[in-house]
Amino acid sequence: MLGPLGEEFSTFAISARCPETGKFGVAISTRPIGVGSRCPFIKPTIGVVVTMAVTDPRLGPLGLRLLDLGYSASRVLSEIAASDPHIEYRQISVIDRDGNAIARTGAENHDGSGHICEPNMVAMGNGLISERTATAMAETFRKMKGDDLEARLMSALEAGRDAGGQHGGQHSAALVLYRAHEYPLVDLRVDEHVEPIGELRRVFDLYISTAGEDLSAVTSQVEKILNRTPLPEGVRVDLRGSVQGMRASFKSFGMGLILSVVLVYLVLVAQFASWQDPFIILLAIPPGLAGVLLFLLATGTTLNVMSLMGVVMMVGIVVSNSILIVEFARHLRHEGKPLKEAISVASRLRLRPVLMTSLATILGLIPMALKLGTGSEAYAPLARAIIGGLLVSVVVTVYLVPAAYLIVHRGKETNPQEAQA
Repeated sequence: MLGPLGEEFSTFAISARCPETGKFGVAISTRPIGVGSRCPFIKPTIGVVVTMAVTDPRLGPLGLRLLDLGYSASRVLSEIAASDPHIEYRQISVIDRDGNAIARTGAENHDGSGHICEPNMVAMGNGLISERTATAMAETFRKMKGDDLEARLMSALEAGRDAGGQHGGQHSAALVLYRAHEYPLVDLRVDEHVEPIGELRRVFDLYISTAGEDLSAVTSQVEKILNRTPLPEGVRVDLRGSVQGMRASFKSFGMGLILSVVLVYLVLVAQFASWQDPFIILLAIPPGLAGVLLFLLATGTTLNVMSLMGVVMMVGIVVSNSILIVEFARHLRHEGKPLKEAISVASRLRLRPVLMTSLATILGLIPMALKLGTGSEAYAPLARAIIGGLLVSVVVTVYLVPAAYLIVHRGKETNPQEAQA
C-alpha cells in the first residue's frame, strides 16, 4: 500500500554476514510484488541495510554510504533515525563489515512487529501473525551454522513462513547475496506468485553456485559430459553465465599482459638505445610467472581475475629490479671497467635495494595473503600471486640477469654506443 510516508510492506526478512567468507545476504518475503527491488540493499565487503514497514528506498543507499565511510552499524542507524521525521513508521536493520548488527522497529508499526539481533544476523518482521516468525528464522539460521550463507538464509525464510509469516500472506520473495565483487553471487526473485517462497526454493535448487571447486574445473567437467553426450539433430548447447565472464576476463588480461610487456620493451629500447639490454631485463619475468603458478598451487588458490591482477603488478616489480642491475652495469662499463668486473660490482651493489624493495612488498602483503583483515578474502589471490612471483624472481634474477648480460656482451670490453650515450 502506497501512503504519504512511503510504500507499506508487512514483511519478514533475515539479513546476515558470513564471518568466514565475508558474504552479505538477505532473504525476504511480503505480500506486495517486487520486494527484492525495494527493501534489501547490499554493498560488497561494506554491509547490508534492510528497510521495511513503511519503506523509504532512499534510506538503503544512505545507510550504505555511511557504512562505506566507516560508520558502525549503530551509528548508521542513529544517523538515519535523526534524519527521518517518520522513523517511527519504519523498520530498519543494519549489519556492518565487522558483523555488528542492529535493528529498529518504530513505535507506529503494526502489532506483531519486532526483531532479533545477534552478531552477524538480524531476523525481523512487521505485521506478523506470531512472534514465532522471527524466532523461527533466527533458530533455523543458528542450527545451520557451517552451511553456505545462501542455504541458511533460504531455510530461515521457509521457517518464518511455516511459523505463520505476516498478515495477508506472501506474493513476492527474494534472496540476494554478495561476496566481494560488485555483481551479486546470488540474486533470485519471485515478484508475483501464489506461493513465492516455495517457488524461490525451486529456483534456488536449480541455481548452481560452485563451492569448494573453481569455476574452470567445473566447466571442464561439464564440457566433458557434453562432448560424450549425443545431441539430437538441430540441438545446440551453449555454456552461459559466470563461465562467459571468466573466459572474457582471462582473454582480456592475457592480451593486456602481452601488450604491457611489449610496451615496456619498447620503452626500454628507447631508454637504453639497445635492442639487447631490454631483452635481458625482461628475462626476470618468466621466473616470476613460474613462482606465481607454484605459489598458487601450494596455497590452493585458483587462477582468477584477482591473481591475474597480481601477475601484472608482479611483472612491474621484477622488471624494475632487473633494470637496477643492468643500468648500473652499463654505467660502470661506460666508466671503462671490464665487463666481468662491471657486472660483478653491479650485482653486488644493487643486491641490497633489490632485496629491500622485494622484502618490503612481500612482508606488507602477508596479512592480506593470510586473509587477516576485514574484506581481505577478495584480495588474497592478488597478494599470493605477487608474493610467489617475487620469491622466485628475486632469487633467480640476481643470477640469471647478470649471467645473460655477460653472455650477450662477452668479448666486448667497451661498447661504442654506450660510450657515446
